[in-house]
Amino acid sequence: MPDKEKKLNIEHAPWLLEARAKSQRLLLRLYILGQENANANLLQGDSKRQSLFAMFVGAAFSLWRAAFLCDTKQNWEVNFQGANYLLVKLIEDNSVNFSADQQSQEWMGGYYLNNAMFRLLWVRAKLQNLAPETKDDPALIALDALENSDWSGGIELNKNSKKIWNDLINALEVMVDWLKVPKVKQPRRGSRP
Repeated sequence: MPDKEKKLNIEHAPWLLEARAKSQRLLLRLYILGQENANANLLQGDSKRQSLFAMFVGAAFSLWRAAFLCDTKQNWEVNFQGANYLLVKLIEDNSVNFSADQQSQEWMGGYYLNNAMFRLLWVRAKLQNLAPETKDDPALIALDALENSDWSGGIELNKNSKKIWNDLINALEVMVDWLKVPKVKQPRRGSRP
């Protein structure tokens, strides 16, 4: 029997379920792209598309993981404790698993959000001319706003991490469209898996 009974945060649960579903659909789109390209050798010799694919998979993984860690009341003290906990785990165990992510939730959640953001900003900077029609896309405007916000090296602790998560995944979905990946349809309400 566990030492502490874990309680479900009923207020956070609906957002978490939607975020997980959105992450999974995006991961599936990327998987399909990878399979189609592997079968047709479409990425062979195209280092730009290979880099895009790798950056998108990394951002998608980071957002998938961050979704589980976004329910925090971040403050510097808790964040600092999480960073130190992570350092101890790395030094003593030479490994970090999801349990360690949860133990240092505030720091790890920020890490995954920042990793996704930095990847998307890198892609945006490299490919500004790739899809000029997206200049006015609300998702990319939100990404630009994150970049231009008053932060020093990462996402601010007092920002709404769920809103940031939503802004980042929306930007990633738009960017994946640049690779012409078919969207995965959302199941109809009431349909069984």
